[in-house]
Amino acid sequence: MNNDGYQDVVVGGTDGYIHAFDGDTGSLIWRIRTPNSVIQGTTCHDVVSAAPTFARLANDGHIYIVVPTFSQIYDSVTGTYPAAGHLMVIDAGPIGANTVNEWPQYQHDAQRSGNAAPSQ
Repeated sequence: MNNDGYQDVVVGGTDGYIHAFDGDTGSLIWRIRTPNSVIQGTTCHDVVSAAPTFARLANDGHIYIVVPTFSQIYDSVTGTYPAAGHLMVIDAGPIGANTVNEWPQYQHDAQRSGNAAPSQ
């Protein structure tokens, strides 16, 4: 997020914000408010419903953060949460010289192209 060579942390919560924290110091880099849902005249900020996902969505050299949200407005007449929520796409900026291109994961990468070798 801040291009300092450390992997930063992006999380969302029930407070109506998505937060980015510095991976080295833990300090807040930025926070973004989730969208509003309006049901029967009641307005409420959505809550984050799953972990943010990072992707290169356009061929523009930027990293994007995709975040699903849902409404927390309860309809007492129907007994449901009628608003589905939103899918947020956040431009996190250009990929810099210190950007980590690969995220450590099972079998090396998203294509599962490698195997974890046992340590000797």
